Amino acid sequence: MNTRRNFLKTSAFATAGIFAANPLLSFAAEGKNKLKNFGFISGIAGEAMKADWKGTLRQAVEFGFSEIEGGSNFAGSPREFVTFCKEIGIKPIASGSSLEPMMKEPQKFFDDQNELGMKYIVCYWPWLGGRPFMLDDCKKSAEMLNELGEKASQNGLQLLWHNHDNEFHEMEEGYPFDYLMKHTDPKLVQCELDIYWVKKGGGDPLAMLKKI
Repeated sequence: MNTRRNFLKTSAFATAGIFAANPLLSFAAEGKNKLKNFGFISGIAGEAMKADWKGTLRQAVEFGFSEIEGGSNFAGSPREFVTFCKEIGIKPIASGSSLEPMMKEPQKFFDDQNELGMKYIVCYWPWLGGRPFMLDDCKKSAEMLNELGEKASQNGLQLLWHNHDNEFHEMEEGYPFDYLMKHTDPKLVQCELDIYWVKKGGGDPLAMLKKI
């Protein structure tokens, strides 16, 4: 994690088989990766996790992964997931949901994440409605993210919001991405930047990294 707006350095791979085939992971497996922490989002490997979450995590560890975002839903209980991760040497650091369900029962959500020992909570869809996002949508989202971020902080957690391509489509005043970055409190709300979606939305990933 680094800079004013932090993002998780995660890698996305669909199956455990892709883990083995990807040259980046071979690089990690040889012990040559220079990242102190190397993680992935469990949902990207959803089919493999569903079929054999323990085997998938074991293979991820073999290839050098040290952190995981999400994944507890594949286990029988949060305790089982956390215990197994500790045994094999991978650390769960983040989990999340979309904005609306988070706001409905925030304290229950925070309690669940603290039970898992999470450090970050991720808002994967920081919107109340669908695309395209307009200025009013951005105002509502920024306000709710700040509110949720403050509550998260009071519970010892850091809130992140996750972008997709739609945040890089123009609205009445600039881009939704820029609005959320400008109107959310950086101490309470940070960004988990997904550079795939930045590129797909027509944005410049390097320029966005500099902004955060």
